[in-house]
Amino acid sequence: MTEAKPDRQRELLTRIASRDNRDEDFAITEIVEAAKVRVADKSIRKAFRAGDVNQMLPRLIEAGLVDNNRHGEYSLAVPLFGEYLLRANRRPGGPP
Repeated sequence: MTEAKPDRQRELLTRIASRDNRDEDFAITEIVEAAKVRVADKSIRKAFRAGDVNQMLPRLIEAGLVDNNRHGEYSLAVPLFGEYLLRANRRPGGPP
């Protein structure tokens, strides 16, 4: 099994935070479908497959960044974390 790179995890978190309804729960399929659109408009370099997201989510949950609210539903674990991610990615150089 290949290890997900931290940059790819950061990109996944940014995709989650970029949703219009970032304060609501999300499903893996929602992130995968949104990534396909973002690849088409060239705002991200590579789409996320369901397997990619399934592999990264447990690590993000373990790190305390994402909560598994109920079967198949997830949310960002910290209030206003989505806004922080968006602000950090707008800075030159992005997050540390």
